[in-house]
Amino acid sequence: MSGERLWGGDFRKKIQLRARLAASAWNFLTSILFLFPFAILVFFHWYPAPLDSALGVGEFFWLFFLTTLALSSTCIAVVFKINKRKLFFDLMVIVLIQTSIFYFGAKTIAQGRPAFLVFVIDDFELVREMDIRLPQDGVIPFQYRVSLWRGTQIVAAAYSEDSKIRGQQQQDELLGGISLARDPQAYVLLSTQRAKIRSKGHELSELRQFNEERAIERILGLWPSARAWLPLKATKEDKVVLVTEGGDFLAVVDLRPWMQES
Repeated sequence: MSGERLWGGDFRKKIQLRARLAASAWNFLTSILFLFPFAILVFFHWYPAPLDSALGVGEFFWLFFLTTLALSSTCIAVVFKINKRKLFFDLMVIVLIQTSIFYFGAKTIAQGRPAFLVFVIDDFELVREMDIRLPQDGVIPFQYRVSLWRGTQIVAAAYSEDSKIRGQQQQDELLGGISLARDPQAYVLLSTQRAKIRSKGHELSELRQFNEERAIERILGLWPSARAWLPLKATKEDKVVLVTEGGDFLAVVDLRPWMQES
């Protein structure tokens, strides 16, 4: 009789273990299916290469991705038990926690996405949504409003022709450290700054000072119409913007505009 009980107890434990592993695996797979479209949105629309490495989103995203998967799957493996009275409640709590983690992680990634690529004076700056300076009246010109479904907009920023506004803009830069690139009211079409882009462009040969020859040749082979470049300032890793002979924007490429600390 004791042998039957022992065998029955071991059998039930095996069933419970299999059920827990199955529930955990099911959660893992469904979470991947849910997070995969979000990863496509992040790396192909919000942060297309090389803007992802310029802002360093990859490290945060994969930490967020693995934390969401590991935490929920582990919790389900721990609490899941066949015929448990409060199983549904426990599972709803886990789903709520997982949803909360996803919401705050996705919100952080969305707010840090590159909203504008802005030419200012002699270089480009990458402006995240969270960096945009709202006007006092809170109204951003319609063509420069930010949307989750809108990619990175390429514009220029110019000082106002109004002497009073221009003085305030310059004061904000000098005393407040607020770049003109963060002010949507200063935005103008990039095409209006072609002459300045041509005059500020650097010779392609200068890229050899900071990059390997093979990397330069490979990238210039992809963009044969490139005739000059300008620096792109970013929060994590500065990049290079290639422009045509006429001063038109071509592409952001994964080259260094100067020596950077590792």
